[in-house]
Amino acid sequence: MANRPYPEKVVNFNVYYSGQRMLGVASEITLPTLNAMVQTLSGAGMAGEIETANPGHFGPMQVEITWKTVIDRLFTLARYRGATLTFRASQQHIDFSTGEAVHRGLKVTVKGSPKSIELGRLSAGLSTDSKNVLEVSYIKIEENGVELLELDKLAMIYKLNGIDQLETIKSQL
Repeated sequence: MANRPYPEKVVNFNVYYSGQRMLGVASEITLPTLNAMVQTLSGAGMAGEIETANPGHFGPMQVEITWKTVIDRLFTLARYRGATLTFRASQQHIDFSTGEAVHRGLKVTVKGSPKSIELGRLSAGLSTDSKNVLEVSYIKIEENGVELLELDKLAMIYKLNGIDQLETIKSQL
C-alpha cells in the first residue's frame, strides 16, 4: 500500500470534440452512471427476492457538460448526429512514502447523441450554468494509458481492466 499513491483531486481538465478540435473548457462534467440491467429472482425455497444483473447490459447512460455561459458550443452539441467527446484531466495523487504530489493522466472518451439542452439562468455576476446532456452509447476510460473500462453498447463490448467480460457469452452466440 505504501507504493500506491493516494488519489486526491482533479487538477484541471479540457473538453475535445471529435478527437481533434478542442471544444473548450467547461465548468463541470458529470460522467455517466452505469446501472446494470437487472431482473428480480424469486421462487420456492427462497427467503425473498434478489436482483440479478444481465452481464454487460446497462440502462440508459448520460453525460452532462456544464458551460459557464451560453456559447456556440452548446448548440454544436445539440445537432442530431453522433458526437465523440474526449475529456482529458490531470489527477493529483499523494505518494505517502515521499509526501510528493504525483500527477496521472485521465482520458474519458464518450460517444453519444443529444438528449437535452439546458439554457441555464441569467443573473448579474454569475455564470449561466448552461448544459448539454447526451445519451451515451460508448465510453472508454484510461488512466496513465491503461484501459480501465470500455463499454460499447452497439458492438456488445464490455471490458474491465482490459479483460472482455462478455467473451464467453459472445462465443456462445
